[in-house]
Amino acid sequence: MGRSMNRSGEADRAPGAAGAAGPLLVAVVDDDPSMRTALRRLLQAAGHTAQTFASAEAFLRRPGQDRPACLVLDVHLPGASGPELVRLLAIGGCSLPVVFITGHADRAAAGAPPADAAAVLLKPFDGQALLDAVDRAAARPLPPGES
Repeated sequence: MGRSMNRSGEADRAPGAAGAAGPLLVAVVDDDPSMRTALRRLLQAAGHTAQTFASAEAFLRRPGQDRPACLVLDVHLPGASGPELVRLLAIGGCSLPVVFITGHADRAAAGAPPADAAAVLLKPFDGQALLDAVDRAAARPLPPGES
């Protein structure tokens, strides 16, 4: 059983060890600066590249067009919510594997993340559970017509 991820971002895996899917580009969208930092450190310690954003709008305005292998997305955000960001991306023709994170146990209270989410993790969650969810999400095949 893995250790719980703490706010300092201590990783369950050895630094530099890549996940089962190999090094990935993972985008993290969370309005809590300490959570963004902890998730960035966890993902980097697992060998991944992490880009962090404080809001859905900041993610949509990101420079460059590198497509993340996975999106770790808080359900409740200022402005557009996590599920709203997923809908906006879909309208724009972009479907990303999503791991939702939330502090709300009730899915209805959490804004009902889409049923096709790769995972929904309740904060605080185990760091290894997040890394495993990211690996599973990134391994999902893209919808037809997307690359």
